[in-house]
Amino acid sequence: MPPRTRTTTAVPAPAPDTGFTPIRITPADQDRPADSVPLFYLGDEEFRIPRKVPRTMVLEFMRLQRAEGELGAAQRILERLLGPTAYLALEQSDDVTEDHLEQILRAVVHHIAGPPESGKD
Repeated sequence: MPPRTRTTTAVPAPAPDTGFTPIRITPADQDRPADSVPLFYLGDEEFRIPRKVPRTMVLEFMRLQRAEGELGAAQRILERLLGPTAYLALEQSDDVTEDHLEQILRAVVHHIAGPPESGKD
């Protein structure tokens, strides 16, 4: 059996003649914002969303809420907040029940819009 080689990720060195350093682009799901909060766990894996939701997403949520209802709007915003890789993990998990999904969507609505109004004036 041939020996295993270890792959390491080294910081690129400047080219000797030009001084140019290649640009390293990492996958988006590795660049989690430092200011984020956990939303749910799949097994031991934590899935986080930004602590502060951009105003553009809040406005999109309000528009979608009128057209698709609260949970439909929350689903779309959840997809945007998590990103495609994390959303796909949630979507493809056989362990996620309807109750889990509803709890996650309600948490997203609460995170975006605050607690539900009590209806009392």
